[in-house]
Amino acid sequence: MSEAREAHRGGVFITDQVASSVDDRVPRVFISYSHEPEHHRETVVKLANRLRDDGFESWIDRYIPAPAEGWLRWMHNQVQDSDFVLLFCTEVYCRRFEGKEKGKGRGARFESRLAETILYFADDMESRRFVPVLPDGEPESSVPLSFLPCSHYFFPSQYDDLICHLENRPPIKPPPVQPRGRKFKSLAIPEIRPIPDIACKEHGWAGWIFLLVTFLAPLGLWLALAPLSQLKLLALTVSDAVLAGATAFFLGPEVFGSFAQKRLPRMLIAFFASVVISLFWQSSLSFLRPPQMYKFHVEILDHDGTPINTLQPTLQLPNLVGQASHSDEKGWTFEVSASSLPWSWDGSFKVLFPGAEPIVEHIDPGEAQKNLSYRMAPPRFAGIVLNDDLGHDRPIQSACVQLTEDLECRKVTGPDGKFDFTLEARHGQKKLLVVNAPGFCPKREWRDAGDTGVKLFLSSAKGGCP
Repeated sequence: MSEAREAHRGGVFITDQVASSVDDRVPRVFISYSHEPEHHRETVVKLANRLRDDGFESWIDRYIPAPAEGWLRWMHNQVQDSDFVLLFCTEVYCRRFEGKEKGKGRGARFESRLAETILYFADDMESRRFVPVLPDGEPESSVPLSFLPCSHYFFPSQYDDLICHLENRPPIKPPPVQPRGRKFKSLAIPEIRPIPDIACKEHGWAGWIFLLVTFLAPLGLWLALAPLSQLKLLALTVSDAVLAGATAFFLGPEVFGSFAQKRLPRMLIAFFASVVISLFWQSSLSFLRPPQMYKFHVEILDHDGTPINTLQPTLQLPNLVGQASHSDEKGWTFEVSASSLPWSWDGSFKVLFPGAEPIVEHIDPGEAQKNLSYRMAPPRFAGIVLNDDLGHDRPIQSACVQLTEDLECRKVTGPDGKFDFTLEARHGQKKLLVVNAPGFCPKREWRDAGDTGVKLFLSSAKGGCP
């Protein structure tokens, strides 16, 4: 390989002497895309703006009102001179690239064909310049066949990987390779010596003080760290039992006299002290012991404060999802046994019910009952109007969506056929939803106020309406 390694940027070859200045300059990125559909066009604007925020000179046609050299020459220069060309691939973009839509998307088709020509005549390294980018949820089949060998990314979920591609930086830096044949030094085992006897018979009161500390230490920790989770309680119990056993072992002669002068009696006394301390803190006499049963009372109110008894909540805890054991006029009650929860549970749980996001709450491990009250937002209708004449769904634009008490349209569907509006009703109340669209038979259907998954099918009026 020649010492004057060549670096390529924008079609110009630069030797090593000036390559460092190229790496220091701002990379230029051009985004080729189709103007349809509307929401994909807005996604391209977000991508271009985000690249500029991260230090890349990104360009799209919406940044330029009218280029002096004309759009054809402007597009040619952008594809030719940019360090990277991002192909925002959608189903529409792929069809126009393959010439399946005549008279539409000439700009996107010209840019992609020019990129395809450059890729054909360039070497393998040139393929890094052309990067297909797909919006989240778009199938990979939307990438044109000519650009399938190029690395592609989804936006915004793989934006960080895209930045690594533009910066020629691996997502994960490999660790250095260590020399082979390394020998490990043998571990030196320290000499185990017998525990010296401690005998201070004239200070026998010291042993009783140390045993008393083993009971007072958990109390101080509980006051400082309360409430304690079950895992922390277990750790505290074990550590306190070890402290009690060590105290009984070393100060056994002071407390029990000549009987504990030998090692075996002292070991038995230490074991007995540890067991007694452990059983005490786990018994019903311990103030650290968590409740045997947790109760959760959930009350759901409508937006006007009226209790809602039609929405069945669900309680979600670690490794446990349960329905309410019983309900009353004021809400639902859940009962959960503490033995069914893991030791590492920190007291957090979720409440799930239809028409609302999961609500995360917390209960103190020492608290036996938790009362919860949630107020629902005003109900709304949301969905999409579709046509099924040809055996597949097609969104209907400008469809009038209204309720029986409305004199005018409550909502007119947009290009995607969707509608969304808030009601002045209570959750669960029945409403007659009426949909009228030019050229289609009217649709009337009863729905619960608050339904957000409304999906209606309209039939063509060509063959007559029932």
